[in-house]
Amino acid sequence: MTLAPTTVRIVEGAAREFGEIDLIARLGHGGMAEVFLASRRAKPAELLVLKRLKADLDDPEHRAMFEDEARVMAMLAHPNIVRTVDAGEEAGQKYLALEFLDGLPLDQCGSAVTALGERAALHVAAELLEGLHYAHELHDREGRPLEIVHRDVSPHNVFITYEGRVTLVDFGIAKSNNRANHTATGVVRGKLSYMAPEQALCDTLDRRADVFAVGVILWELLSGKRYWEGLSDVQILKRMTFGDLPKIREAAPGIREPIAEALDQALAAKPEERFSTARAFREALADSFGGPFKRLELGRAVSDVARGYREALQTVVEGHLVAARNTHGLFADEAPMSRPAPASAPTVAVPVQAPEPEAPAGGRALLSTIDDDATFDSQPSRGRGPAGYAGFETTGGSSLEVSAPPRGSAVRRVGYVALALGAVGLAAFVGPRLVAPAPEPAPAAPTRLLSAVPIEARVSVSLKVTPPDAAAYLDSARIAELPFSASFPRDQLGHALRVEAPGFKTKMQVLVFDRDMDLEVALEPLPPAEAPSGTPPSPSAGAAQPRSSGARHTPEPPTPAKSAQPTASGGFIKTDPWKVPGGAKNPK
Repeated sequence: MTLAPTTVRIVEGAAREFGEIDLIARLGHGGMAEVFLASRRAKPAELLVLKRLKADLDDPEHRAMFEDEARVMAMLAHPNIVRTVDAGEEAGQKYLALEFLDGLPLDQCGSAVTALGERAALHVAAELLEGLHYAHELHDREGRPLEIVHRDVSPHNVFITYEGRVTLVDFGIAKSNNRANHTATGVVRGKLSYMAPEQALCDTLDRRADVFAVGVILWELLSGKRYWEGLSDVQILKRMTFGDLPKIREAAPGIREPIAEALDQALAAKPEERFSTARAFREALADSFGGPFKRLELGRAVSDVARGYREALQTVVEGHLVAARNTHGLFADEAPMSRPAPASAPTVAVPVQAPEPEAPAGGRALLSTIDDDATFDSQPSRGRGPAGYAGFETTGGSSLEVSAPPRGSAVRRVGYVALALGAVGLAAFVGPRLVAPAPEPAPAAPTRLLSAVPIEARVSVSLKVTPPDAAAYLDSARIAELPFSASFPRDQLGHALRVEAPGFKTKMQVLVFDRDMDLEVALEPLPPAEAPSGTPPSPSAGAAQPRSSGARHTPEPPTPAKSAQPTASGGFIKTDPWKVPGGAKNPK
């Protein structure tokens, strides 16, 4: 099954501030834009997704494309199309603010849809076709058809929320009559694997190209296979040229004939042989639907795939909300995890007690207290508060050390860190390199080693950092020796990783322990004006790159210059920030 991302990339430092908006976490990037989970500083609880033009693509051509997308998105209002909240420019950077969709793109949960069976696949296709038909039929204020064609309908741009809502996103390369920027002849935009032949071969295209793309998506959901599986781009183009397209009956021999016939028509090589509209395709599928389908069933399946990632993201958001009540950024300056522990701070090793006999199978062990006030709950916290481990083991002689918190402030500090950074109380240590116990240890209890946890219930985590003298922290516990390699319980919860060094930008992200991870973190040097005196910046740059987890990882966003001009107010776009050529404006 396709897995959700295994980390949540927290935005750190001055890069959090984008005008009156706080950038909370980096969700990913597209061909010309980077995407963030964000909120307005005045309303931190109202989450949105901010799409910002990449700094290295800030040229006239890409700016025009981004402005065209804003014009198209401002006119779309449909349940199956992502809603635009705002658009504008901050510190010279174009941006779009969109509603936050709490779910996963189809390319990360397609296997879960396939596992639900035929009706789930038909439901996803039907909802997608309904949104496309709305966009295809849209007219401007004068009643002229806009003839919008998405041109990039693919699983990457189809979002399914945890409530089962199917939503089309990213009109960045959409074709319409009111675009100021038009694709040059011979230039292909989109994903070849989901393109209609006329689009891939640079012929004239219309809405039927989007119909073809939905046909490919449904073909893959029903068959559980890739439409052009195993073929190179050259081979795909060759077969498109000769009209030699894959057949659903060969990929899914048990498919019902009415559905196969609908797919044959939607995936016809010639546009004139396809359904003339997205709704016509939808109606053909509805005739063979075979009964009602509860979208909450779809939402639960997507939620199961996202387990761990979803809870890590919730943890980051809750930390943002806690901090936003007291600061103008995401995390308060006094947060313990914003700096390494003092060199003189005492360290403690906390043993893990054996679970009580009445505890349910698989329950967590109770950790002993660090001091009089700080305790950790014995029950799983779903990634949003302190929780203990059954134990862990390390390889390569690596170990962790924990700084004892000041007395009288442990609850406040531990609670703050747990909410802000997804800390889950990683304070149990085993192995030959443990430090001396605290002066006031908890009552003696048998130590439970990770050997009691089945191998299949563990994850392996390794970490390398650059520069070599950088300090790394996992859930507020400092990693004493690097490179680091350890096994942890596969708890599928979020765990905070922070790497820092003098003269470098701190990197922070939340890891989800749901699979093995091989991490490499290369810190970016601070600009000369920000670097501490006598600390030369290093030429190394980069970000954590888990090579084996399948997660997406991208460099940290550039720090934008602070603008003296306020951003637009909340709500729907009231005026188009970019005028349409000829002086016309988009409808309100």
